[in-house]
Amino acid sequence: MAAQRIKVAQRIKERCMALTRAGLLGAIETAFAKEWQDAKGAPPSAQGAEDRRILFAAVARGLLAYLDAAGDDALSELSVKEASVDRTLTVTKTTWDISIA
Repeated sequence: MAAQRIKVAQRIKERCMALTRAGLLGAIETAFAKEWQDAKGAPPSAQGAEDRRILFAAVARGLLAYLDAAGDDALSELSVKEASVDRTLTVTKTTWDISIA
């Protein structure tokens, strides 16, 4: 079990990702389509797609601006569930690579 903890901690410690508005927008659109399908039993209508895209872009931009402004204080704990084991890790240093444009 201790070896597994170290392995998970090493993977998390080395994980680095860039946050971009386009990437976050795509993730929000995908999540919305899945949630809609699950709730309504059909994919979202094409009607209103442009309005949804504007809304999702605003949410993505706002989230990235928030994370950029919060800096190191935005993330202090990380909950991990792996192979039915829950654990909470303390984050000691956060580096954000954020593109709001």
